[in-house]
Formats: sequence, C-alpha cells, structure tokens
Amino acid sequence: MDHHQKIIEVLNKSIADIFMEDADFIAANHEMKFRTNLKATSMQYYPLISEIEEQLDIELDAHDFQYKAHTIAEAVDYVHNAYNAQKGN
Repeated sequence: MDHHQKIIEVLNKSIADIFMEDADFIAANHEMKFRTNLKATSMQYYPLISEIEEQLDIELDAHDFQYKAHTIAEAVDYVHNAYNAQKGN
C-alpha cells in the first residue's frame, strides 16, 4: 500500500472513531466539513491529531490543522503534505 492510501485509511478510521460515524460513510463523504457536518469541537481535534500522528509517525500542528483542514478531503491533503515534508517522499 502506498503512503497516500495509508493516509486515507488512517484518516477514515480515526475520524469515524472520534466522531462515532461509520468508516465507510466517512470514506464516501470526504467533502464533509468537520465543524458543520461532524459538529467538531476543539476538544475532538486533539485525539484525532494524536491518533494520526501515532499511526503515521509524524507530527502535526494542532492549531494549523484545525484552521486549514475544513473538510475531510482538506485533512487528507494537509496530512499528506506533512507526511511528505517529514518523510521526504
């Protein structure tokens, strides 16, 4: 599995777990907005970011993530860029 696919899978599962949604539903709806559709609060971003960091062995800026990744698709792009910057891929 390439790293982009792994990032997508980690985000789908992590978002589903944190927001108590079905992973297949999350995977099919990457246009959903964290705050509007998932009703995300600041407190939900921290466990989400921690899970992503742990699963992918990268570091994310929680504040930056929260304000730049409005949709799941944007979160995938954000994490992908961070992964590439830190892993050199």
